[in-house]
Amino acid sequence: VNRWLFEKSCLYRWVVGVTLKPEQGKQAIEEEIRAQLRLLRDTLAERHIRFTVFVLPLAKPEREWTQEEQEHRAVILDMLQHLQIRYFDFFDICQTAIHDGVQVQETPGDSWHPSSEVAQLFARHVYEQKGL
Repeated sequence: VNRWLFEKSCLYRWVVGVTLKPEQGKQAIEEEIRAQLRLLRDTLAERHIRFTVFVLPLAKPEREWTQEEQEHRAVILDMLQHLQIRYFDFFDICQTAIHDGVQVQETPGDSWHPSSEVAQLFARHVYEQKGL
């Protein structure tokens, strides 16, 4: 567990919690993350700060995703939609890059860290959508 990420990222804590806790703990973790995202959203809105979330996919072909990985992504997207939090989901961009032969993993075999090449595609997408 990366301590810094665990302390700073609600989504990271959720992923760690989901992978380390039994099934009954998943719902409690999801609700805690939902509550903290709602609090962050509301706090930022009070300060007139624009809140945007980037949803980074696993850097591997969708056919290699486990059922659990697919479910985690769906929960994250559902949470953001229901909380009406602006987000960018880079899943399709990553899958297209894989199809086009782009090296999407920073280190081969590490699907958690996207390469700088695919990160540039993510950034271009945000820029084109006038996201920032």
